[in-house]
Amino acid sequence: NIFSTSEAYAVALEAALGHALNFVVVETLKDAKRAAKLLKKDEQGQATFVPLNQLAGEYKSHKNALAHQVESDKKYRPLKQLLLGQVLVFDSVEDAYEKREKGTVGVTAEGEMVTGQQFLQSGSKGKNAGMRVGLKDKIEKLHEQASALQKEIEQHDSELEKIQESYQQINPEKLEAGLRECRKEVRSKEDRFSSLASKIQIYQDNIEELAKRAETIRESNDTSREELEKLEPRKKELEETLETLSRQQTQKKDTLEELEEERSIAQSRFNDARLKHQNLKNKVENNERDIKRAESGIQNLKERIRLRTAKLEDAKEKIKRYKSTIEQIEDTLEEDKEKKREADKKLEAAEEASGKQRGKINEVEKELKEVRRQKEVNMELVHHLSMAKEKFEMQASNISDHVWETYETLMDQIEASLPDDKDPDEAKERIAWLRQKLNKIGEVNALAIKEFEEEKERLDFYEEQIADLDKARRELQETIDEINKTATERFNNSFRKIRSNFKDVFHTLFNEDDFCDLTIDEEAEDPLEAKIEIEANPKGKRPSTINQLSGGEKTLTAIALLFAIYLVKPSPFCVLDEVDAPLDDANIERFSNMIKRFSQDTQFIIITHNKKTMSKAEMMYGVTMPETGISRLVGVKLDEVAEA
Repeated sequence: NIFSTSEAYAVALEAALGHALNFVVVETLKDAKRAAKLLKKDEQGQATFVPLNQLAGEYKSHKNALAHQVESDKKYRPLKQLLLGQVLVFDSVEDAYEKREKGTVGVTAEGEMVTGQQFLQSGSKGKNAGMRVGLKDKIEKLHEQASALQKEIEQHDSELEKIQESYQQINPEKLEAGLRECRKEVRSKEDRFSSLASKIQIYQDNIEELAKRAETIRESNDTSREELEKLEPRKKELEETLETLSRQQTQKKDTLEELEEERSIAQSRFNDARLKHQNLKNKVENNERDIKRAESGIQNLKERIRLRTAKLEDAKEKIKRYKSTIEQIEDTLEEDKEKKREADKKLEAAEEASGKQRGKINEVEKELKEVRRQKEVNMELVHHLSMAKEKFEMQASNISDHVWETYETLMDQIEASLPDDKDPDEAKERIAWLRQKLNKIGEVNALAIKEFEEEKERLDFYEEQIADLDKARRELQETIDEINKTATERFNNSFRKIRSNFKDVFHTLFNEDDFCDLTIDEEAEDPLEAKIEIEANPKGKRPSTINQLSGGEKTLTAIALLFAIYLVKPSPFCVLDEVDAPLDDANIERFSNMIKRFSQDTQFIIITHNKKTMSKAEMMYGVTMPETGISRLVGVKLDEVAEA
């Protein structure tokens, strides 16, 4: 409401202000606190307040800045310079990239903007683009236009009445009679003109004949001179002939003079006749123009009456449209306010639903971790069961071989099974008794003891392997627990140090009273897999995420985090490769101060193209190529250069 501009810059101004369109401008910081208290009390969300008494009296403004195209009260001038003093207007995005100076923002009349970080903000333009800027001023201008149109309509009405009175006073019969008289006079003058034209033709024929005779005399004179030159040796003999020719020449000159005099008289008469003819022709043309002017005047009067009537209708229609437009704008404004209130409610509901969903996500993650742990246990159990299966299969194979060697019978051929009323121990005793009887019948198997020893040796080997695996599993579990415990302790210690270093470095790069912190998800089951949130609120901002910070603020926050991690275990040397590229001059100064502070314990090697960063260095190295294909390193100590 406090800024206004022409229609040509309205869209560009709205794009350049961006989120600042929703800022609330108050007189003092006390007013801002009172307004914030009301928002908290009514739970209406947050707003950005601009206390005018906290602004400087003057801010640097570019000579071609958009601020010069914006009108406002004198007390808002510092705010206008602060928001728009470094915003330049260009014809196209290409011009903005090529001609924009460093540290400025480029914007086009269509609302496309090139930020200081070389970002391009563009896209489709809404049908209400440019309407939000200076809405109050536009409504007042519409009222003024409506009143001006009303005055113009009244003026047209009075002119229409005068024209109607003039039209009523016109006598068409009188005009037609005058027109007939003019036509008669034109016909008489045309007849006189034709007679004069015939006389002029006669005079022109006489003049042409005299001109031909004069030309013949000139030619004969030239011929005589040529003959005289040829007969120069016979001059004395032809003197008489020459005198005769001289007399003839004198006579011809006299005749020529007479002819010239007659030609001049005829020419003067011809000029007089042509002048009279031209006068008559002009009078005829004037009369014709008067007649046409009278006819066109009548037509013009009729046309003007028709146009004025149409303009009157158009003006009335425009007044109706402007009134309806004003009503629509007011209705739209109320609808937008209602939509904003509904959107705020939806936002609160969405945030509440988001909190519930985050809780569900945490529960699902816990269940997932439990499933993964159970999966690992099951995999280990499957491994043991596989080993046991292989062991039993091997034992079954040995038993089958033993049955074949002893009884010459395959296991698949044994169909009988132990009856339910038989005890296995009794069956074993019965088998032993039968085996004794069998041994008494036949020879003793000398390989039985060897087979027993082999089987026992194999059984002892498997039992020993199982015992080793159980022992290795217990030791491995103890090692994992110890590693997790040690890693958690080291992580917690390192996180506390990084958190402290982050606050220290952040306050060095920003202001001491700016808020920053690193928070870890305390509900996470494993701290090593927990999420870590970076909170950074520079002065005058309350971003919900770090992505809402500007490019320079993001870079400074990233530098603060990197140095916080680096300071936990610093090294004698640190190489920084163009970390200052997105920073402006003010942030470069803060970055340089931080480097000087930490350079007491660490030597920093900075690769940069920024002149301000170079000016803060103690030693500067550059690579030059004095000869093609041969590079050479050149170093300069800046303190020695300053002394020189």
